Amino acid sequence: MIVVVGLMSSLTSCGSKTNDEDVNALVGHANQLLEQEATITRSWRDEFVTIFPMENRERFPSNRKMLRPHAENQLRLLQEKEELLLAAVAKLKKASAIAAANQKEKRFAELMAESLGKDVEIVRSFRKPMKMVLDETVSDAQLLKDSFAEAGQDAELKSKERDALQNDAKRILENR
Repeated sequence: MIVVVGLMSSLTSCGSKTNDEDVNALVGHANQLLEQEATITRSWRDEFVTIFPMENRERFPSNRKMLRPHAENQLRLLQEKEELLLAAVAKLKKASAIAAANQKEKRFAELMAESLGKDVEIVRSFRKPMKMVLDETVSDAQLLKDSFAEAGQDAELKSKERDALQNDAKRILENR
């Protein structure tokens, strides 16, 4: 995705030089934010697959003490991911507004911002099971497993929606 966002600069052939420079700067900044987000995603994913496999979910709540610091870290990483994604969305929306004269550039930025919004929704869906680990009133392993399953299903659906938006954006690049 980072490469696709970076390619927006190749669309800036119409409009004023100042607007093109502004759009390129905003897209470049969005790209930097997404690179930071990708680093956090790797950390989040590595910890998630190591600490929260099905066997650990099934042992819940007896292993809550072991899971707690990891759930806290997961929530912190998810918060950082969301903040970076929202900042990148804001940059792309601003680029879209500046690029109003170039409809392809504008639509590309809109689609990419919308696709990042799907990533924000995915992040939010994984918060619930992590909060359940921390909630002392939750003592049912099945509830936790169901929450993880729901987050996974939601992530799968939102990923498909995100991918469709990004494919639409790629078609704009191909048809310029």
